[in-house]
Amino acid sequence: MIRKIILYFCAVLLSLEVVVLSIRNQQLMMAIKNIENSITDENISGDANLYSGLMEISEWNTGKKINTLDFQKNRNAVVFYFSTTCSSCEEAATYWNIIYAKYGDEFYIFGLSRDNEEAIRQYIIRNKVQFPIYIVNKLDKSLESTMSKTPTTLIVGRDGSIRRVYEGIIKELDGTLSTNTNKARE
Repeated sequence: MIRKIILYFCAVLLSLEVVVLSIRNQQLMMAIKNIENSITDENISGDANLYSGLMEISEWNTGKKINTLDFQKNRNAVVFYFSTTCSSCEEAATYWNIIYAKYGDEFYIFGLSRDNEEAIRQYIIRNKVQFPIYIVNKLDKSLESTMSKTPTTLIVGRDGSIRRVYEGIIKELDGTLSTNTNKARE
């Protein structure tokens, strides 16, 4: 009799867990599709251009310097700026991985951090990061204010102009990219 009660109790707990996970999944999917019309012809950061030598970066694990002009390749970019000590950046990685999996062929998607190699390695392992990560070695003052908080997501045009800046966890970027893919290709 006690065994049946325990089994019943475990079944109820598992059912509740499934419901909670299902609700969380629905919230993630709905949140990822909310923002629209974010990739526009506006350049909200004035003359800031990610590809004009205002930033010096390198591969996180080799230290090899990267020429940001190579990022253009006729694609817009989605840049995730994060810190490995930022708790919100941990949660943001979930969304960034989804965005990368869904739009990696249409947009150049990568992460930027100022943290050291070991911290980034641990962040990648903890969050199962799928997108490329680079270390920021030098950042021009004109970009300092744009990238002063973590997490920050930048939408960058083919010409390097920063078109949108999202501070904090951006759960709605998926809808933005899917509804504006054609506009982004212009």
